[in-house]
Amino acid sequence: MLQQSYTIPRNSNSFNLNKVKGHTILELLIALTIGLILISAVSGTFVWTSRNFKQDESTARLQENARYALDAFTRDLQMSGFLHDVLNASGIDTSLVTGRLNTDCGATGTEWATVPNNLVQSLNQTNTTNIGNNYECIDTSYIHTVGDQGSEFTDILSVKRVRPPQGPLVDGRIYLQTAFDGTSRMLVHNLPGNPVNPAFTGAPTWEFVANIYYISTDNPEQYPTLYRKTLQGQNLGGTNDLRMDTEGGGIAEGIEYFHITWGIDQEMVDGDDATIPDGQPNYFVSAPSATEAAGVVAAKIYLLVRSKNFDVTYTDDKQYTLGDVTLPPAGTFNDNFRRKVFSTTVKIRNQVIRNTALSLIRT
Repeated sequence: MLQQSYTIPRNSNSFNLNKVKGHTILELLIALTIGLILISAVSGTFVWTSRNFKQDESTARLQENARYALDAFTRDLQMSGFLHDVLNASGIDTSLVTGRLNTDCGATGTEWATVPNNLVQSLNQTNTTNIGNNYECIDTSYIHTVGDQGSEFTDILSVKRVRPPQGPLVDGRIYLQTAFDGTSRMLVHNLPGNPVNPAFTGAPTWEFVANIYYISTDNPEQYPTLYRKTLQGQNLGGTNDLRMDTEGGGIAEGIEYFHITWGIDQEMVDGDDATIPDGQPNYFVSAPSATEAAGVVAAKIYLLVRSKNFDVTYTDDKQYTLGDVTLPPAGTFNDNFRRKVFSTTVKIRNQVIRNTALSLIRT
């Protein structure tokens, strides 16, 4: 039997090893260059976005900390010196609280927290010696300073006032009562031995508040933080533990410096009977004289706020103005922290102008 052979025809679509060609070096280099350009663009965009995100986050944190601090200052200063309907703080009977604080905060051996005078006190750009002489409950070894040699001390602010009770009266807390005959007293609530006085039955009762603001690094990270010592108390089985104590972890982190200037109503201090106080500040000073203090109607609060983490891509080469204070006083900080100044003006209570207004109304 004859076998028949077949031949596979060739055509143009058939696979031909002789016609296979590779890429040239030039083509490979061009493709590699294009790939590197694309990768660099994507990487650059990622780095830029990440850096901007960190900057925005840092700015947002600065603003948040500043808002907490300014809110705390504002609440106290707006009501500074407020004692409800008590017009003369020196007439308040303090015999029921005097000497009962375990840790007061006045000069050594003196009462401060429960004495209703110096309702607003500001130490202007003070130093550790002056702080210790006025507020012995503050540990001056942690007071934060700024400047080229760490020589610039922040202000210290203390405010005493009353506020409505935050719910039922708390054992061990100090309250101010005003009787209907105009007499007033401070007492520790539910302290055994406090005498019952019928004149104060049903009298308005307000919680007494004493706060001190300062900046310290007394924390594990040694990070500048705005702290507030406040008058606290509790009843411990019939005895009372009264003290000036720090609140938690502080009011706001990153507050590196605060400074207050006081707005003076010129008509209240010029001694001219023909001029009527209008309650508007004519000028601001950081250290009012005794005469000017009677005309304080506003306070301007400045904060220098610092980021918590440093940024190696940023160098702080600026000076900052906080009213009549420049920080640092010479040169720049020249570090990698971001900083920003915040400020607000607070209208504050002034007993003198209130009494003047009432007398004008009566006439």
